[in-house]
Amino acid sequence: VYSNDQHHQHHDIEPLPNGNVLILAWEKRTKAEAIAAGRKPNTVSDQGIFPDTVVEVKQTGPTTGEVVWSWSTWDHLIQDHDSSKANYGDVAAHPEKIDINLNPRPCIDWMHTNGIDYNPELDQIVLSARSYNEIIVIDHSPSSEAAATSSGGQAGHGGDILFRWGNPANYRAGSPEDMTLFQQHDARWVHAGHPGAGNITIFNNGSNRPSGQYSSVDEITPPLNSNGSYRIASGKAFKPKAPHWSYTAPNTTDFYSSFISGAERLPNGNTLICDGPNGFFFEV
Repeated sequence: VYSNDQHHQHHDIEPLPNGNVLILAWEKRTKAEAIAAGRKPNTVSDQGIFPDTVVEVKQTGPTTGEVVWSWSTWDHLIQDHDSSKANYGDVAAHPEKIDINLNPRPCIDWMHTNGIDYNPELDQIVLSARSYNEIIVIDHSPSSEAAATSSGGQAGHGGDILFRWGNPANYRAGSPEDMTLFQQHDARWVHAGHPGAGNITIFNNGSNRPSGQYSSVDEITPPLNSNGSYRIASGKAFKPKAPHWSYTAPNTTDFYSSFISGAERLPNGNTLICDGPNGFFFEV
């Protein structure tokens, strides 16, 4: 159990090949800490803000474990609101950082990260940040110390964001019209040996989708380099511009799951989909 008055696990876990477990958790930051980090004061609740962190736990007994690795959003922030505060810089020039003024509601659950997955071939982690309408890939190979910096690890970028997709406006590389994810869940890599291996599938819930309230399962092919980094042109958004494959119902609004839900590529190339609120599973 990873929970006390400073941190609280939530939403998802990911067992690793070595027997350890990745845990997705909130860490508590006070209102004063958030403002000092550059968050606009009127967007912070009196309870503060709870950015997400990932911890890797080694099992030491039936109910015990030891944290052997960690990564924190708080170490990878940027803001252009107040030059007198920490993390000040050019948001558009740093897509590898998270703008602390995203999701400007005074809500403690700032990111609402609802899913975590691990790729053993790349030694990378993908997170689904629902409140950002975006998925985020980070490197698991750096040490905890290096993961708090912008150097180290196989890709050479420490714990900075390696790849992000779904809402390029978050790093000033697009407008709201360029958003492709809408309160998504369950980003995961297609397993090695399965058709589409190395691609990422996402349950795109579709809440507030401009073309209508409907869900899709989207598959993207990230622009991966040989060293585990990802290609991006200066001032541009990460590719791809659109999914490699997408499933919607023939009458799109017949399939709409506003929350939870997920999808997984099967060994035969089909995709198993869970419509969570309705408790309905189907294979396409």
